[in-house]
Amino acid sequence: MKYIEIKEKDGSYSYFYYIPNFLKASYVSTLTHWLEAMDDFNENKNYNEDAVIRYQKWYQKHKQYFCDQWKTKYKRWDAFSYDDILVDLEAHIINRLHSDHYKDIGIDIPNVNSVLIQKYINGHHYISAHRDTDKSFGYTPTILNLSLGDSRDIIFKRVIYNGSNKKMSKLDKEHSCLNMKFTLEEGSLLIMAGQSQQHWTHQIDREEDRGLRYSLTFRERI
Repeated sequence: MKYIEIKEKDGSYSYFYYIPNFLKASYVSTLTHWLEAMDDFNENKNYNEDAVIRYQKWYQKHKQYFCDQWKTKYKRWDAFSYDDILVDLEAHIINRLHSDHYKDIGIDIPNVNSVLIQKYINGHHYISAHRDTDKSFGYTPTILNLSLGDSRDIIFKRVIYNGSNKKMSKLDKEHSCLNMKFTLEEGSLLIMAGQSQQHWTHQIDREEDRGLRYSLTFRERI
């Protein structure tokens, strides 16, 4: 277990909480079989739209598009409907956070209504540096990321916040000591909360000799 709490200049906090073995091995196995049976993942391509960098499925309880304010629309961001396994998994995670009193350490437990499942076939699949858009999730979202399959490193880089979660914000070189990395292991849960999406980008780089990985990200789509 790894817990990082950082107080910002305005008195607010950014939270990063990594919990290994959040799910039991038997539950992990059940979820893995469920994911492996899916044959309707959408391609997610690079900026030039000429290479697949991972696969994904976006789920939203009211079938909302990922971000209504985006000018360009892509089919991969059309919503799937929850199934029973996803409903049960979401409830299991939220109930665990409540019963283990995560709210007492500053974690605002969200009213989750969406899940983004991403499938990384191997170490050549990646996700570039970004912050979760405030247009869909607000300025201080609590983000719950569950990992299944092979482990991958997630890298956080401190950026200069200018009032919007734009992808290309400048790196905060003065506070680069606050850059960090977590290794996301199978069955683990990573929580990002507070001001985390304002002051850090996160990314998963290409890595050699890595196998199949699934990432399930639970958030409240506002």
